[in-house]
Amino acid sequence: MVGLRTICACLIAALAGVGPAPSRAAPLTPEQQLHAFATCAGRYSALTEHYWLVDGPASEVPARRRDRFADLMRAVQPDSGVSEQVAMGWRVAAKAEQRRLLGDALFAGRAGSGKLAQAFLADCDQLVPGA
Repeated sequence: MVGLRTICACLIAALAGVGPAPSRAAPLTPEQQLHAFATCAGRYSALTEHYWLVDGPASEVPARRRDRFADLMRAVQPDSGVSEQVAMGWRVAAKAEQRRLLGDALFAGRAGSGKLAQAFLADCDQLVPGA
């Protein structure tokens, strides 16, 4: 069952457009940018809340990153042709998935879930210089 969850999480990441980024000849469209930024804002929202539970002061760094991705969402949303509700849906779905991965790692002792959660965040960090 754990293998199936990992495969599903990888598929979700691939569909979300957040994962190891292949070399791209063309830049991302505004819709793709919005999707990536919304996904990362959701993932960092989950990490911020996770740190509230386990190490309150450590929540400041992911909160700043969450806010940075939220700002980027707002910046590209008008040009994307995507409604705010759809973008928020992407953000909420990514937050729920990241929360599940972090919970599985912390409470169920599933190290693979923790590694996958970290990999998703590392992919997000690659989107923004200085993240």
